[in-house]
Amino acid sequence: MKAPKNSVYDLYLRGPVVFEPGVLLRRRKGSRVCTHNVDRRALIARFADEISKVQQERYLRGGVTDSGELEWVVFEREKLLDLVNAELAKFSKSPVDMAAVMLIENSAVGHIDYTQKLAIRAAELVLSEGDPR
Repeated sequence: MKAPKNSVYDLYLRGPVVFEPGVLLRRRKGSRVCTHNVDRRALIARFADEISKVQQERYLRGGVTDSGELEWVVFEREKLLDLVNAELAKFSKSPVDMAAVMLIENSAVGHIDYTQKLAIRAAELVLSEGDPR
């Protein structure tokens, strides 16, 4: 049976991994970012904390925008975009657009743990190399 791509076993087979606390795990040759990251949980917690703070201000934005969306929805999306792009900048990665944020937001909508799901998806967006679509 073949190990799934990017599993720990698969990464082990590809060669030694450099481990430094607080830094992404990287293969010794190249800069491919693994999904197995020592800071992943901390990043999720940070996103969840920031998203919760913004959600507590929903009552301040009860209106509707010209496009027909609730003001607090648009505001939270913009804040999430800022958070994600700030984290991407720390890793010297190019920023994402609003479409990527809307995609991860739509994947979290309807979950009882919406904030946590949104934080997880935002962290995955930051730590992944590809487009979330």
